[in-house]
Amino acid sequence: MSLLPSNATAFEIALEHALALITEIPNPIDTLWDPWTCPLQFLPWLAWQYSVDYWRTDWPEAVKRQVVDAAYSVHRIKGTLPAIKSGIASLGIEADIVRWFETEPKGEPYTMTVTAWARPASASTIVLDAAGQQDLIEMVDATKALRTDAAIKIGAKVGASLGVAAAAAAGQSLSATATCPQGLPARLGVAPAADTATLCAARAALPFGLRLGTAAGSGADAATFCEARMILQ
Repeated sequence: MSLLPSNATAFEIALEHALALITEIPNPIDTLWDPWTCPLQFLPWLAWQYSVDYWRTDWPEAVKRQVVDAAYSVHRIKGTLPAIKSGIASLGIEADIVRWFETEPKGEPYTMTVTAWARPASASTIVLDAAGQQDLIEMVDATKALRTDAAIKIGAKVGASLGVAAAAAAGQSLSATATCPQGLPARLGVAPAADTATLCAARAALPFGLRLGTAAGSGADAATFCEARMILQ
């Protein structure tokens, strides 16, 4: 039923018809405003609405949704340690943060060290290559207090057992040298054991060149295992 008068013009009748069609257009507000259900093509606009501080279009979809989802809580407590941790975690990065007063002796006031641990690439994490490291720096800078200076370190924690000596994250640029009993050498993450009861401890050194996988120590005792920790300054 039309509400227009009998002398309505053709334009007014056409406009009324066009406006009536608006109600037939789907308007799923509850879906569009949810970072986990919002269509991927609309996520950048939702990120803008949530005032996401840092965004990269080539992130995995899950990382984009994590960043948007964390934005509200991060903004509420920005400048605090929980905000920094939440921002880093939204990128799928595991990191340890040590503040200046937590060291012995105490460090320079209002400084902290962020050590991010490389992981194998997945749908919900970013790879800590050059671009990923820049993402980490930007996220820390966006969430920390302005007076705080942050030193960033990138490393990899690798635990192995039953003769496995080392493994490295896919997509990372890591290489290892090993110090073994009796001076036995190690190449590309393979740390040969000096005898059947000992595994070598691999210590990382630049430049790196490991790929995702395991490197078994030859002749290693099945009951002995080692852990390698690699930190890039």
